[in-house]
Amino acid sequence: EILGATVIPPPPPSRVTRARAKLLKTTHLEHIYTQRMAVTKAFTDATINALEQELSEREEAGQKMEVRCLNELMAIDSEMKEIIQEFRDKMAGLEKEAKQLKEAIAACCAE
Repeated sequence: EILGATVIPPPPPSRVTRARAKLLKTTHLEHIYTQRMAVTKAFTDATINALEQELSEREEAGQKMEVRCLNELMAIDSEMKEIIQEFRDKMAGLEKEAKQLKEAIAACCAE
């Protein structure tokens, strides 16, 4: 110090200044990269969530359709059983009637 004045040190060598500038630039680029990564991750997470939701909705719709189809198949099966039973009842009635007719014809022929 000269009479209370502060002595200003000489500037650092230019290679130190360049190294500091490169360090600042690298730090700045790191911040930009970190921000881009955060945005990319958020976008990716949102996309995955949307796809999972759509898949879940499709699976649910598929399950509902499967249940509906099974219900329709059960109804058709039930109707088929009823129709088959009606057919068997009619066939039994026709066979009985045919037997009675044969017996009547045989009785007529015997007389």
